[in-house]
Amino acid sequence: MFNLERLLGKPVDLINLRQVSTVFRKEIIMADRRIDCRDQYAADEFEILTLSFYQKLNQEQRDVLTEGLRSGRFYNV
Repeated sequence: MFNLERLLGKPVDLINLRQVSTVFRKEIIMADRRIDCRDQYAADEFEILTLSFYQKLNQEQRDVLTEGLRSGRFYNV
């Protein structure tokens, strides 16, 4: 990592994108600041899957909010 910091001339944080939330993955992908890519196909597939999961998450949240607003309840007691 220190070699990478020296090469870029600034501090670098490395994370495993497979271990962070879908929302965080989407934010990182949308920033579009990739500095290296060894397998373009794998990177594209990861981005597509992440965006698909994010879209599904948004739909599920929308469904929960819609039902909560309809029924006036956001949880079952």
